[in-house]
Amino acid sequence: MRNRLLGGCALVASVVSAGSCAGSEQPWSLSIVKPGRPGVLDTCAILKTTLLASSFAANETPLRLTQGLTIRWQGGDLVQAPISRSQDTWNTLDACFVLTVGDKVVAAGAVVPAASARLLRFDTLVLRKKDPLEFDLVPAFPAQIQQPVPPLWTAALTPISRVRATP
Repeated sequence: MRNRLLGGCALVASVVSAGSCAGSEQPWSLSIVKPGRPGVLDTCAILKTTLLASSFAANETPLRLTQGLTIRWQGGDLVQAPISRSQDTWNTLDACFVLTVGDKVVAAGAVVPAASARLLRFDTLVLRKKDPLEFDLVPAFPAQIQQPVPPLWTAALTPISRVRATP
């Protein structure tokens, strides 16, 4: 299990370096990776705090989502226009994520569907819609979008978020 966690930790280093070298104008990126063990999402939280420079097996390479997507969070919306025409394929029921801004990991944790019965006490992307992709970023699950968020999210995401129109 230690090796799987170390492999997951390498994801962070890989994602951060890929994001900073991509040369795109978008200051943030969202990457998806398989959890250390299928169905065990508790290990996803380690991606936020551990950076190790090591290599991945080919089937463990992080997938940077390039399709159009929206991430709602308490301070607004992060909106990504499609970067490529291809659709990213990944298991939406068994995934970890890393959200980076520039070279900094801002949030990392598990991806769960809105109807999930899981109880998670770490960063969570709640899948609201698959086409186009829509997520809620919450600091724990279950949680409401109005729940207080970590100061790091506010500092890093507020300047790059679109203000959500109030109905």
